[in-house]
Amino acid sequence: MVARNRATALVVLVPFLIIGCGAVEPTTTPVPATDTPLPPTATLVPPTSTKQPSESALPQPPDLPTAIPPATSTPKPTEASESLDSLLSLISQERLFASLKELTAIQPYSGWRSSATEGEAEAQEYVADILGDLAYLQSLGLELERSSFHVFLATELWDTRLYLTTQGQETEVPADAPRGHRHDVTQALRFDSDGALNDSERNPVEVQGDAVLLRSTGEIDALPEGDLEGKIVFLDYALIDLMTTAPGENLQIVSNLIDGGAAGLVLVTQFSTVPGESYGRLLGDGAALERVTTRPALPTLYARLEDLAPAGISNWQDLARVEAARLVWDTDVFSPGSSGNLVARIPGADPSSAVILGAHIDSPNSPGAIDNGINSVALLEVARVLNQAQVQPAIDLYLVWFGSEELWLYGSQHFVNTHQELLDRTIAAFIMDGIIGPLPRDYLELAGWSHSRFGDARTNLSSYLDRRAAAHDIPIDQVIDRQGIGADEGVFNGFVPTTGFAFGSDKGGYAHSPYDTVEVVAEQGALLEQIAAMALLAALETGQDRPELRVTPEPVRRALILASHTEVLHMTPTTLVDLDRALAWEGFDVDVIPYGQAVAADELRDAELIVALPVIDYPGPSGDPNL
Repeated sequence: MVARNRATALVVLVPFLIIGCGAVEPTTTPVPATDTPLPPTATLVPPTSTKQPSESALPQPPDLPTAIPPATSTPKPTEASESLDSLLSLISQERLFASLKELTAIQPYSGWRSSATEGEAEAQEYVADILGDLAYLQSLGLELERSSFHVFLATELWDTRLYLTTQGQETEVPADAPRGHRHDVTQALRFDSDGALNDSERNPVEVQGDAVLLRSTGEIDALPEGDLEGKIVFLDYALIDLMTTAPGENLQIVSNLIDGGAAGLVLVTQFSTVPGESYGRLLGDGAALERVTTRPALPTLYARLEDLAPAGISNWQDLARVEAARLVWDTDVFSPGSSGNLVARIPGADPSSAVILGAHIDSPNSPGAIDNGINSVALLEVARVLNQAQVQPAIDLYLVWFGSEELWLYGSQHFVNTHQELLDRTIAAFIMDGIIGPLPRDYLELAGWSHSRFGDARTNLSSYLDRRAAAHDIPIDQVIDRQGIGADEGVFNGFVPTTGFAFGSDKGGYAHSPYDTVEVVAEQGALLEQIAAMALLAALETGQDRPELRVTPEPVRRALILASHTEVLHMTPTTLVDLDRALAWEGFDVDVIPYGQAVAADELRDAELIVALPVIDYPGPSGDPNL
């Protein structure tokens, strides 16, 4: 906190805000790698069983962060003395891949690590268990913090089974289900097996019928009227892939199938390395099925063609010989849903300052190796290397695994809103994600957000990290100036010097698809090492060097944003980043009273500007589906 001496304040009441939850396309500008001061100016395994009921499936109220008491073992902390190069040599591809394999096997074919699900929570507990076994970090006083928050919509996939009958023999094969719309309750409920909001009871829907395979619009158009009645349709996903087909065309196809009286639908995709061919992108969301509004939903699963081998199917011709199929479908939609963050604090020799490293741990209803398992295990590798080398960071190091990024940055926004004291002593934030889309080669990128709108185009942290990476032979391909919230790093940019770190490769296109697996990235061990190395560099050298990273002046004034009754994170200061940055440019320290925290008179007394956000909560357990 900065010194306060103002006696009066300007109070701004914000009566109503509507801020879209969809991604804002950021503008990106390459910037030179310099921080020269400028003049100051104003083989996936089929599941062996289905999920069992759990209390965690029910929406839980948000709470303030709760900390696990630190270990009380007595070894004396040791300041970092080894060179970074010697620590980089301890990075283990074997550990990285082993952890990635574990993460991508969580809740297989049952939502994986989808946002605000049991799978996401299980992934965070997996990380917490490993951190709890790191004896040296425990001796330093490693603390784990779990915080919970609400998201507007969440979908749990309890039971998604598919049985195929060939030559009179029924065989179970792996299958998953789409999770449906992220922002529209009515549309999301089309993917709820019983159609009841916030009903966590297991009510599996089972349908069966003769099988019919459709792979072209010509085949669909040639179907006699009523021919689909009571049948299970196996549809080549390429026909409705949002990435490769026209919106009107794919919507018409799925509408016709639903209207034709099919008993169930199985979307089938196939691996491909051919540019322009479909391989299941956005399949976990439901693709064009999300857009159907005029007809009732029908039980829907999806499957990879390669996973149908147990039934003797290795190609489309084999699939055409399936005689009958049976679907078991049990999903529930919650509004609000429950998610959370996992935060690890590794005490530094000087606890007055801190560095934050973060990555989202949830996946988009897929195994999530590229998005964002690789960065999640890279954070874990930072902790393992420090533990193995018995090195204490120069300043406090925070490792954060965000939840519900895929629903639009919920976890990072909750973290920033609820950790204002930490941000006041944070010198840098290094936030990691992947680039969705194929690139011709491995690629590493640093993205800052300059104050060029105010006449200062420096991105000091990105430029500093670029130079330090070059000194350690870590190849940074580009440093860009990204104006806007493109990923989690944008949320931090209103409060602390921040760099977004992203990696890309020729495998990047498989993100948000059923093929975002360990097997697909198995030959990218060198890239995984570079990612972990960059995280370790940001964690240690930034705190050791204490570079001058601020572009805005040291704060001498204080602004307070009251979000204590504003549950919707997309209406809070972490989305109003342009306002935060403008205030910082004018010498304000921007503080936030987060949702659920009482406003004390002392908080108001020395604020020169107070912004009161509207009172708004998510609907309760009996929420209105017409919202």
